[in-house]
Amino acid sequence: MRVLLVDDMKVNRKLLHWMLEEEGHETIEASDGKQAVELFERERPDLVLLDVIMPVMDGYEAAQKIKALSTGRYVPIIFLTAISDDDALAKCLASGGDDFLTKPFNELILQAKIKAHCRIQEL
Repeated sequence: MRVLLVDDMKVNRKLLHWMLEEEGHETIEASDGKQAVELFERERPDLVLLDVIMPVMDGYEAAQKIKALSTGRYVPIIFLTAISDDDALAKCLASGGDDFLTKPFNELILQAKIKAHCRIQEL
């Protein structure tokens, strides 16, 4: 599976890259929402892991643009967030997100969520 990793913190991208590579996934990395939208359009990944708070374009706006570019195919967007406020988490889903994962990342939960969204894609 090709996964677009979007986080302004390089250490988070590297950690996620390592977790995903270990499971055989290919990763593409972006450091902000604008770059994520451009890479999504060019690379056509199968899944997006998207930080919420980033410079240039935040995750909420990037999610809306990515969903608009998906053109009929289900591309799950899993928001990555340190925010635990219910309103903020609801906003993640309302802006086009399909799920969220709280920081710090739990590898077991990350892999379980990816597998669950893969099953949905296969329907």
